[in-house]
Amino acid sequence: MPPLYDTYWDPLWSLCEDAGLTVVVHAGYGAEAGPFQAEVAAVHAEMQKSGSPTDELFARFSTSTMVSEFFDPMQTRKPLWQLTLGGVFDRHPKLKVLLTEIRADWLPALLTHLDGIFEERRADLPTTRRPSEWWASNCMTCLSFAHRAEIEMRDEIGVDTIAFGRDYPHPEGTWPNTLAWIREAFAGVPEGELRQMLGENAIARLELDGARLHEIGARVGPTVEELMGAPAATPELVDHFEARGGFLKPWEGDRLIGAAAPSIERDLKVLTDQNSSS
Repeated sequence: MPPLYDTYWDPLWSLCEDAGLTVVVHAGYGAEAGPFQAEVAAVHAEMQKSGSPTDELFARFSTSTMVSEFFDPMQTRKPLWQLTLGGVFDRHPKLKVLLTEIRADWLPALLTHLDGIFEERRADLPTTRRPSEWWASNCMTCLSFAHRAEIEMRDEIGVDTIAFGRDYPHPEGTWPNTLAWIREAFAGVPEGELRQMLGENAIARLELDGARLHEIGARVGPTVEELMGAPAATPELVDHFEARGGFLKPWEGDRLIGAAAPSIERDLKVLTDQNSSS
């Protein structure tokens, strides 16, 4: 398929703009469609045949080579530089993009890196704004089962670009401990920022029916007082959050910038060649 900055996609971006639809990048983006399902079917057949405990088979499946290749983090980060440096938002300024279930602890370092590229090569690129500026105005991230470090670094990510997700019914998600998870991850966050990240950002950026959602929220809860109240999770439950969802995973920072560099350079060569020929 052509890269996302290719004009091949422009009719689709225009349709999304006109319809007010947000484009979503999800874990597994960029992988070939189909092969993953065969792996799932094989595990299911083995479960039925052997009677092995579900958690043992799930653990083996989740660490298989196919799974690691399918969830290659560089694939899901690629849209960020292809859309920002590639001029897509310049041509489609109303286009909105949501990154979900691919974490956010890598975003500030990568955006800083991309901003540096923009400053060095801005004359050769088909965009007039820094990637971090496009991120702030046109993009957001959904933290499916938020890690503590991501909330601690919310200012670097951008408080108004963060949404919360519980990832139900995945076993690594927050259910049935969502209230305790939120209290623990968002401890010390001011009420205004808590409201933003747990709902208001999604309502505003996805252009949802805020009045209707507030009506449902008032009926089913939880209340702000419950979300900010003590006690938080027990140490044992926090350990459980870490085992099942990486709750205590340290901030990634710029650790994987080097892994992204070859793919970025390949796209930059195409972009600069296109820009110079035009």
